[in-house]
Amino acid sequence: MTNELIKKKVEAEIDVEQKMGDIRIYKFVLEVVDHMQSRADEFMLSIQGGYTEGQLNKIKFYIEHRKRKYSQELKPGNQAYA
Repeated sequence: MTNELIKKKVEAEIDVEQKMGDIRIYKFVLEVVDHMQSRADEFMLSIQGGYTEGQLNKIKFYIEHRKRKYSQELKPGNQAYA
């Protein structure tokens, strides 16, 4: 799938959702490219994606941080679990 086609899909999704933050855009791009992270990263860093490497790293760090925090909260014996 070309970057132009991915961009059109993202733009169409934004039209429907009205508001989409950077994290939601990245997750949507991952869905579009069948969860191939390297391909999603390639798009995000392209001219069509428009993100810098630093911006992309912040997005990915936040997603990973939330994933780890959420999995910790679900562990038995955790105060939040009880």
